[in-house]
Amino acid sequence: MLEQGGCYQTVGTGPDLMENAKAAVRERGDWLVTDQRLSLHEAYALCSVAGDLKINETVDLPKWLVSMTFPRGVFSRPSSTGV
Repeated sequence: MLEQGGCYQTVGTGPDLMENAKAAVRERGDWLVTDQRLSLHEAYALCSVAGDLKINETVDLPKWLVSMTFPRGVFSRPSSTGV
């Protein structure tokens, strides 16, 4: 998992675009279950609303690079001052 600016990013790479997308989402879901202690269902629901799935690279076809970008602030608490 890479920390990219204000986001975490997981990737899938290989010859099958759909399998790479699944791998990127699966890795993010596993992280949410393990590190954030969500259920698998909660993790995938959160990925569907907060995650951003992107095709990053097609230069080396037949290899595809797909990423799931996930904002780091999803689990941060808002300040009590409202600022």
